[in-house]
Amino acid sequence: MSASTLFVKPARALIVGGTAGIGKAVAINLISNLPPSSKITIAGRNRSSVESLLTPDVDFQPIDAALMARVKDFSADYIRSIESSTLPQVDLLVMSQGILSTRGRTPTSPENIDLKMALYYYSRMLLIKELLPVLSPTATILSILDGKRSDIHASSINWDDLDLAHEENYGLSAARNHCSSMTDAMMEAFAAYEQEGQERVFIHSYPGVVDTTSSSSNSDLPVYARVALSALLWVAAVSPEKCAEYMLQGAATVRNKGKGRYNIDEKGREVVKKHIGDDLRGKVWDHTWDLIDSQPSPS
Repeated sequence: MSASTLFVKPARALIVGGTAGIGKAVAINLISNLPPSSKITIAGRNRSSVESLLTPDVDFQPIDAALMARVKDFSADYIRSIESSTLPQVDLLVMSQGILSTRGRTPTSPENIDLKMALYYYSRMLLIKELLPVLSPTATILSILDGKRSDIHASSINWDDLDLAHEENYGLSAARNHCSSMTDAMMEAFAAYEQEGQERVFIHSYPGVVDTTSSSSNSDLPVYARVALSALLWVAAVSPEKCAEYMLQGAATVRNKGKGRYNIDEKGREVVKKHIGDDLRGKVWDHTWDLIDSQPSPS
């Protein structure tokens, strides 16, 4: 099963983080399987890695997803680029941007958001918000992170420091848990705030262990970590192509269940999660926009 099960008519897809790893594999799958005359935009930092994929129906747009101001610029430019086209709405938004890093908290400049959290969480939620005007009423939105192990109800969530701005609260595990758990809350919030007539599906997926080392240029792992990762990948990893197939298969499956928020695992199977509710959902929603809106304007 592939992207061909998601759409029967020409569709527009945007893949952010689509120049490497899982994102690039998703783009390749879509190119092969979307109906004729579909339009695909690959967004990322490295055009050269997808140059061979570009055609009149497959274009590239640069994005620096580490900075919220740049995400806003990208969104405005992208909306302008499609609003007068034959497919002026986005039917599929896939987000997989990230970085392989064992470094501690790494503030972005001048915005002072941890780099990993900016890529894995804040930029993705901002993309959804900024692109809402052009997301079709039946759009599928897919964030590939950790929709399997995420738990906003876990005691490890630091509600007084959701962005882990204080060094004593920061850690790789904490950052991962906060990003994935807040993603659940925001996906449920976006689904809950839908207007009448909107049937969008918001999906948080877990890719599992995927061998992206050969295609990822967004890594700063030290040598010892690269060796350990290589051993793990050799034993347990699936290819980016197989992962992309599972992610799109899972998206198609839950898409058929109707509007709402869903989680899927590394095989594309639905993971049923506890309802988050207005209180926790509202706290994450307010925190996310308060933090993003408080960032300095670019000079």
